Amino acid sequence: MYHATLTHSVYVRLEGSTLRLSKPNRNIARRATHNEPKPDVTYISQKIYDLTDSKIHLVPQSLARKRVWNKKYPICIELAKQDDFMSKVQAQGERPEPGEEKPAGVGEKGEKLEGPGGAGGGEEPRKPPGERDLTLFLFGRTGREKEEWFRRILVASRLKSEANKTSSEHPVGGEGTFR
Repeated sequence: MYHATLTHSVYVRLEGSTLRLSKPNRNIARRATHNEPKPDVTYISQKIYDLTDSKIHLVPQSLARKRVWNKKYPICIELAKQDDFMSKVQAQGERPEPGEEKPAGVGEKGEKLEGPGGAGGGEEPRKPPGERDLTLFLFGRTGREKEEWFRRILVASRLKSEANKTSSEHPVGGEGTFR
């Protein structure tokens, strides 16, 4: 069940098959506008996930074709088993790296995702309490950004498993802010 007040902003960076979700100290505007100023935001936490062999799909699956890329409906990422170091939370008050042009909270196109619950998503227990899969729901600020990020994330989830089959690796990357 989606409602805008149940979501929060996360800054998303995709480096190969690694997805970084950084939570800013305050939410970014829900609507994307042309030539909007880049907000000065600091990160309060960050989570890192490996997308290799994760299941990426759009929710709900029975959506009419004209509504598939509507920003009201999320991208669902069912993460494969994560290594312990990949799902850690980093230190409070993290700042962007000195060489990074983009201020925290806004990507190259002002993209923004929202996730219900924790930083970028909610957990759904599907296994015994000792083992849980993590599911992330990401909402784009615009339909176009949602489509671009869906395709990027889909390619990233297949990156390492295909690299084992073939020797060529395809560069996948991007960064953006989502609701």
